[in-house]
Amino acid sequence: PTLTSFGAIAMQLRVAAHVLGLDVTTMSYSEQSKLGQCLETDAFNIDVVAKYLHELILYDYPGADTANLTDEQFVIAGSRYNRGTQRPLADMIASNNADEGSPLREYTSYGHAMLRHRDRVRNMLGSEP
Repeated sequence: PTLTSFGAIAMQLRVAAHVLGLDVTTMSYSEQSKLGQCLETDAFNIDVVAKYLHELILYDYPGADTANLTDEQFVIAGSRYNRGTQRPLADMIASNNADEGSPLREYTSYGHAMLRHRDRVRNMLGSEP
């Protein structure tokens, strides 16, 4: 159940718990269910997603101005949102710089999709364009 995604912007229950400082392994089924219900509320969901994206940006780019991301930072954060932090940053950058259609580009495909909708993402997260 902790790998199940909830909300308008799909987020796994375990990730939401992490962002909120909760230990999903010690949460009862009822507590997990309540967190899932909260993630179905747009305002709560977007707030937790924004906090997680902020965390992901700083994971690779400590000290970055998270309100003014470069295209690379935006793509990497979006890709990490979808794929996690297991791959080294160098691999993610290589994927970002790979030619469209290259199998290597697959690792950052979600981030590139987000980049195509950057203004919409900014709007959802309450950022200025």
